[in-house]
Amino acid sequence: MRFDSVLASVVGIGLAATACGDPDLSDQLSGYGQAIEAILAREPAPVDADDTRGMQLPTRRERRIDVPDHRMGGMDFLAIQGCRLSQLVGSRNGPMGRVMVPSRRLVYELEVLEAADECLEGLSDGRAARLGGTLAAKRAELPAHLWNAVWMGEEIEGYLSSMTGPMALLSSDDGQAGLDGAVAVLERPLESAQDALELEAALAELRSEHAFGPMLGSLHLVRRTLNRVADLLETSPPTGCRGDAVRLASAFETHYLRLQAPLATLDRRVHARLEALDRLFDASSAGVTGVPDAMSRYATEQLSPRHPTGAWARYREAVRRHAQAWEPTLVLCGVLPDAEAA
Repeated sequence: MRFDSVLASVVGIGLAATACGDPDLSDQLSGYGQAIEAILAREPAPVDADDTRGMQLPTRRERRIDVPDHRMGGMDFLAIQGCRLSQLVGSRNGPMGRVMVPSRRLVYELEVLEAADECLEGLSDGRAARLGGTLAAKRAELPAHLWNAVWMGEEIEGYLSSMTGPMALLSSDDGQAGLDGAVAVLERPLESAQDALELEAALAELRSEHAFGPMLGSLHLVRRTLNRVADLLETSPPTGCRGDAVRLASAFETHYLRLQAPLATLDRRVHARLEALDRLFDASSAGVTGVPDAMSRYATEQLSPRHPTGAWARYREAVRRHAQAWEPTLVLCGVLPDAEAA
């Protein structure tokens, strides 16, 4: 029996299944690890305090790209009275305009650029040149405003927060329409205020979707458990189907096989969202000069489904290692007899 056959059985049983939701997946994982430790008479592994480092979304200060405010002189402002630009500038200087959320600021910046052309006609050469220079600077700053609209909003904070329980919300099916919608808007040219409004609406949908941060926490817990079991099995290779090997085979069937449906659901949902978040990051950072270092690291370590040292790659390596560590026991004790056919 080849390792890839065992891997197909150990990992693939239930890839199309959905989680039943009870008991809690974290409890099942804990019980699985404890069962293997008990059979092999090993103490629980110490928790590495640094093991979760980098999982949290960087702080707002670490995510923000600062964009300067552009000031218009009083006489220049009076000169544009009567065109829509004056109304926009006036609202920006009002109480609500001073506290615009980043997504609304992006809408405003695009509205300003749309309204500007009608104001240029009729201005003196000096005023037209000053306004034209301001508009050119604003156009160059659009990528930064777009970045802030995506990564500085409460919607993405709530979606990526890992402050809630790590094994939540795997029992019912859920979608990712908001995430996919935001990606769709960003992967086409963002040219109008209407485009920005569509992005804002898509991001708002994240509030009603299952948060992704707890799923990342789940992935971390699964990886840690599978690696711990692999450590134990690798240091206690069986010499025949007797004693500990029999008890291990029984624990595999009793504890691990029932984890297949929820783990398959987690695998599928996390990978789909990582693919979308990776595209979201790439599209939102296109044209940005100086993506914040903390966000570059976070995107690489947590959101990338392809980076060789990212969370997804480390998880998949743990899955492969776990399956390989079980192979001698499963072969000797005849567990999963249909694995060769898989």
